[in-house]
Amino acid sequence: MLICTLCLDDKIRSAVRGSMKSRSLHPLTVAVEEFLNHFRIVEQVTAEDEASSNFTERFGDVLDKLKMAEDIS
Repeated sequence: MLICTLCLDDKIRSAVRGSMKSRSLHPLTVAVEEFLNHFRIVEQVTAEDEASSNFTERFGDVLDKLKMAEDIS
């Protein structure tokens, strides 16, 4: 999640992309998306408070911004 957030910066995103075997951030976005899906399920099962829901929403927004910057659908 931290790497994903840091990748919103162009220079950092370029460095991270260059260090990836595939030279793409697609594997990172897939892993983060999977984490968020699992986290949302846990929230539903445990009926977490609103702060946790805000986390998934906020971090989902970060992921969406990164995907837009990388032109990943």
